Amino acid sequence: GFERYIVLLLLVPVVVPFVEELFFRGYVMGFLLKGFAVEGESLKHKKVAFTVLFSSVVFALPHFQGASAMADFFILLWVFFFASVIAVVRIKTDSIYPGFAAHLVYNLATSLTILLVV
Repeated sequence: GFERYIVLLLLVPVVVPFVEELFFRGYVMGFLLKGFAVEGESLKHKKVAFTVLFSSVVFALPHFQGASAMADFFILLWVFFFASVIAVVRIKTDSIYPGFAAHLVYNLATSLTILLVV
């Protein structure tokens, strides 16, 4: 019914990315980047790498829908990769908004594909 269109065209592309970006790239990454001080350039790079990897794993896990097929593994890898790219953008721009925009476009394209195919 009509509710399906509201979910697929408003909730999934707009609300979900906003909440996820606010939490994962805003709160989680912000906490990790500011939460512990490091001295030296080498440790700073390690802290950034850890932050990107950790936040991407934490982002990917709720998107895991089971391991019933090999495709599920690749979907999880794709979500992890997408999260890593957005995490790097968050660090480079010091803002969650570019990641939110990319996430919105991705979810909108996915939602439109579902509406057109199913």
